[in-house]
Amino acid sequence: MSLVVLGLTMTALAGDPCPMTFRISNLGPLAKEGAVAPADDAVYKALVAFAERQDCAQITTVVAVDGALPLTPNTTDGLGTWRLQELLVDGSGAFRCTDAHVGLSALSAVPEVGHLIYQRGTRRVLLSTAAWGTACMDVAALESGGDAALAKLWAEATGALVKWRYENP
Repeated sequence: MSLVVLGLTMTALAGDPCPMTFRISNLGPLAKEGAVAPADDAVYKALVAFAERQDCAQITTVVAVDGALPLTPNTTDGLGTWRLQELLVDGSGAFRCTDAHVGLSALSAVPEVGHLIYQRGTRRVLLSTAAWGTACMDVAALESGGDAALAKLWAEATGALVKWRYENP
């Protein structure tokens, strides 16, 4: 079993780390003009489809409903999305593209190996693996860049966790 990370194929040596389960949580639109609803977000749909095609990855998705992100698939209560969205931006309202994963560390307790938070802004997309890594890319680059752009976003957000799983299957 192998997984492509940053253009390299990694092979498990100490055992098989597969499958790696990832939960992609879409927090829904920000309270800004020009916000895109999850049902209309072609980038989100393409990212999920890309992730589902990755070797070794098992993907589940959840979309916030009425301002709440369910903690498990069978619950209706959950975390307030506005509180999570606050963790993704700095004091000026810009995405925390290098360290949002630090503020999301508690979400790494969700049973999946990797809990990814997806947030689309008006110009950029933030993808953060709780406790492991964060990446941002321009919406236009993701819309026009196809799988190469999605692979870059995915690898930057999940690369540290994937590397750790291969080293610690």
